[in-house]
Amino acid sequence: MKIILLIIFILWLLKISKDILFWTYLWQLKEYRLDRMRAHFELPSAKSIFFNKFYAGKIILLLGSGLLFIDVWKFFFQIIAGALYALLGLKSIYEIYRKKIREPVFTKKAILTLGLTLIPVVFISFFAYYKTSSASFLFNILLLDMLIPVIVAGIIGVMKFPSEFFKNRTIIKAKAKRESMKDILVIGVTGSYGKTSMKEYLAHILEGKLRVIKTKENQNTEIGVAKFVLGEVTMDYDVFIVEMGAYKEGEVKNICDIVKPQIGILTGINEQHISLFGSIENIIKAKYELIESLPQNGLAIFNGENDYTRALYEKTDIPKRRYALRSFSVNASPDISCEKIDFKSDEMKFYVKLQGKKELFETKLLGRHNALNILGATLVASDLGMSLEEIKERVKTLKAPPHTMDLKPGINGSSIIDDSYSANPRGVMAALDVLESLKSNKKILVMHPLIELGPAARNIHRRIAVKINKVCDVCILTSSDFSREIKKNAPNTDVFIIKDPKITIAKLKKNIKAGDTVLLENRIAEEIKNALFA
Repeated sequence: MKIILLIIFILWLLKISKDILFWTYLWQLKEYRLDRMRAHFELPSAKSIFFNKFYAGKIILLLGSGLLFIDVWKFFFQIIAGALYALLGLKSIYEIYRKKIREPVFTKKAILTLGLTLIPVVFISFFAYYKTSSASFLFNILLLDMLIPVIVAGIIGVMKFPSEFFKNRTIIKAKAKRESMKDILVIGVTGSYGKTSMKEYLAHILEGKLRVIKTKENQNTEIGVAKFVLGEVTMDYDVFIVEMGAYKEGEVKNICDIVKPQIGILTGINEQHISLFGSIENIIKAKYELIESLPQNGLAIFNGENDYTRALYEKTDIPKRRYALRSFSVNASPDISCEKIDFKSDEMKFYVKLQGKKELFETKLLGRHNALNILGATLVASDLGMSLEEIKERVKTLKAPPHTMDLKPGINGSSIIDDSYSANPRGVMAALDVLESLKSNKKILVMHPLIELGPAARNIHRRIAVKINKVCDVCILTSSDFSREIKKNAPNTDVFIIKDPKITIAKLKKNIKAGDTVLLENRIAEEIKNALFA
């Protein structure tokens, strides 16, 4: 019996190690935030972590452990529990072999979380194996298995206290450093969408005349910005552009307290992360914190295409500007606009109108939303002394940020639009607009459904599905979340739900032909992207 238990124990250890890796990965993915973890479990696919036959079986066994004083039940309990963990252990071996294990990026925090969880769990289980009866041992490993999510969460909760201490020290140092650099101009960029594109385009344009530094990638949290200030920002630069992200009220203000922006750009507001904010009103308040943090002689820049930012523009009483693709009424025209947007397969042209002047802009970027971003960046650059002619030349050499509407050659003579950086409702619709504008034999969408949309999620995915129905011949969803809404509202599109990247790759390789265009939308697995690029 001991040999059988040892085999079960080894298989259980494999299974439990896989689970600890998964939960550490998930907490890291959600930035170790309880609010984001809570929002994650609003997704139908996330609920399957607990609502499945294996979990139900473990609950029944755990409840039945109260009857272990009955010899017959004790015998059956050992058989069932042993068989269960033998099966789950073998399943883990298969998943390891097929490389289906979810594991975190092995940062110091992740490694510490793994160690503080795994070491005591292994110690307790070894003690139970050597010092208790077979039935007690199986009960103990069953209980430990069920408690793994709680144990990992508890370890992360305990680690929060020293993390907050070091975070606050870093922020204090960053504030002091910023105070010592009075001459650097800080431009803050926030919004529900378009932050990264606006930051990148503005930096590229301004680099034609000024020394510019910008936060890296999506390094847009309070601690991320503080570390960047300490490690990268010096008086060698004229302008510092800061992307500011938020999941709740107060977070944009906290970033502003560090960097003290003089110019603020509000790129647009929608339902993105509404499950974290609680309401669209809270999102509006959170994004407006950037404008409220500007000095009286600062400059507030607003997207004139967005209803929410237009309303915020009206209530703002410091110097302000707004940008929009189209002119409104004579009394409410934007400070900068454009006309005659012309799309081709690899470029876009449009006339920019600013302060009575008009210039033809050319760019390799795709989509009307990128024309809008260019207008916002142009408005700021103009205010900082660049002429339209200078800006126009910089716009010609603009490149899409990585994985953001990036058009690349694909397999079998196809074209791939890589828009897998992240996604929000407006961004998905804009990407589908671009796909619609391109001439293609077949239009294929590979999309991971959107997250953190709260009660608005189903309606948003219905709206996306209506657009998919109009534009796409084929749609592959990499998760079952909201697939019912998409299938029902896209009857003219062949919709497939394929969770396994390898199966997705096989299907695409088989069906993609010369002249087809594939849009990769939201968080698509790297192996899918690598397999499709020529």
